[in-house]
Amino acid sequence: MRVMLEARLSKAGHVVDLAPDVSGVERALAASEFDVVITDLRMRTGGDGLDVLRKVKTAQAEVEIILMTAFGSDDVRRQALELGAYGYVEKSPTLASELIALVKAAVQKRELARRGRILRRTTSCSGSSSPRAAGSSRWWRAAGPCTRSSTWWRR
Repeated sequence: MRVMLEARLSKAGHVVDLAPDVSGVERALAASEFDVVITDLRMRTGGDGLDVLRKVKTAQAEVEIILMTAFGSDDVRRQALELGAYGYVEKSPTLASELIALVKAAVQKRELARRGRILRRTTSCSGSSSPRAAGSSRWWRAAGPCTRSSTWWRR
């Protein structure tokens, strides 16, 4: 399963790292940053997919995690989503296609979050007048950079 998914995700343009168990995930998280982690609920040794989810969210909180399983239940789905999983997929003949679509959406979400952080940094309240200010009237300058908002307009 891992080899097939690696091949399909690589073909879709993603860089893929494999980890066989929870300790492998811990080593990978210590060595690199990730956008998306896909994990199976059941593992042969050393924990399960929910353990992976917890470890990833502790080490790299913004990583999107997709949990896949052939042994799904509403309780496991609820638990995974409460722990911060981006997606929960039950194994089926269309699993690879579903995962590729989910990974694409998760990567787009991460990119939007990055852009939002950059935008917030460039428009943050720094105590100095910003050249990006949307107004130049005496009222606008008097309002100060911490109260300015490009979504609120004075009439």
